[in-house]
Amino acid sequence: MKKLVLALIILTSEIFAYERDDDAFSYLSVGADSILPAISVGSRGWNDKNGFDINFSVASVFLISRLSLNASYLKKFNNNNYIGVGAGAFLAVFSYDNDSYVNTGFCPSIKLGKEYEKTFHEINIFIPQITYYGTTFLPLISYRYGF
Repeated sequence: MKKLVLALIILTSEIFAYERDDDAFSYLSVGADSILPAISVGSRGWNDKNGFDINFSVASVFLISRLSLNASYLKKFNNNNYIGVGAGAFLAVFSYDNDSYVNTGFCPSIKLGKEYEKTFHEINIFIPQITYYGTTFLPLISYRYGF
């Protein structure tokens, strides 16, 4: 856990060292993956109305933890609003009664967002989740505020 915290500190310090330009930027975001509080680091680039986004996210509360890596293609449909499609891979760990359960998987995603000059709000919907134990059609909905 200490190594993970140290890695996040190093990544976030590197993010704030970048100078933002109009086409590409790195970011730190906070939000929630369903009921789990989450923090993520990422990079986003734009070429006119087309863009890309890649991020690494950590979500955890008490006995449940989730790590995920996501990549998305973004399309602006006006100056601030965008929609994206992408995919992600995740590792989820659930601990209960001195036992740990691990699940890994892949999930396509749809992303809806609003971007301002230095911040953004977005909602991600991951459905279906294709995991080691089978396919789940219960959507995982996450919210992010990036800065």
